[in-house]
Amino acid sequence: MVKVGISKTQNLIKDYNNGKLKFAPQKNININPPWKRREPEQSELTFDQLSGMTFRQLHNFVRALTGPYPHAYIQLKVGRLYLLSVARSSVPRDALNFESRVYKRKKVILKLRDSSVQVDRFTFEPLKKS
Repeated sequence: MVKVGISKTQNLIKDYNNGKLKFAPQKNININPPWKRREPEQSELTFDQLSGMTFRQLHNFVRALTGPYPHAYIQLKVGRLYLLSVARSSVPRDALNFESRVYKRKKVILKLRDSSVQVDRFTFEPLKKS
């Protein structure tokens, strides 16, 4: 099976290099349009959504939205916090009694429905001044 795959790939490369490949436009493009791309706004998480999510739901959401898709993010007053990796936090959920819902003391910790989560990796994009 591997030999067949290698052979077909080699033939495809030869045909491409010799100009023998013919590209045809997609048929029925109006009837069967290609899937729309994910918009960055679809990756936004609000604090209301976070408070209703479990650790597993957030972990899977963040994991699924890696490149080339727009990363999961939280819109803050000062910019966007893009979540690249999350892990369970050792800080008990009940110990997080704060209004801003984001605890920052050398760590970014979010309060979820069933636990607290530490944002292991993130990027921050400040608001653009107009």
